[in-house]
Amino acid sequence: MMKHNESELSALLKYFDKLLQEYPDEANSFFAYKNFLKILVDHPDYSRLWPAAEVVTVIAHKKPHLFNLLKKQSSDRTYFYFLQAKDRDYDQAEKRLSHFKALQKDKNPIC
Repeated sequence: MMKHNESELSALLKYFDKLLQEYPDEANSFFAYKNFLKILVDHPDYSRLWPAAEVVTVIAHKKPHLFNLLKKQSSDRTYFYFLQAKDRDYDQAEKRLSHFKALQKDKNPIC
């Protein structure tokens, strides 16, 4: 049986996919992404388990305008430290996220 926090992480992975699909690379999408990242960083379970570098890399690749806004707005906030990372390999990040999603799906075959 899947633990409660694993179920929540699975739901957050799905929500991340929804964000990418539904919110354009525009300034008015800023708060949706900022709030999502803040939840991941502030939650004690998520911050340890969540593939933050991969999520940020995907955002940087698929939503470059939003990524730059997030980066500018987060420069004085330590909880978004991972936005400052310089080395990002999009293909590797996508591969890791796909692997992480598969692991979550295997833990909960009903999803």
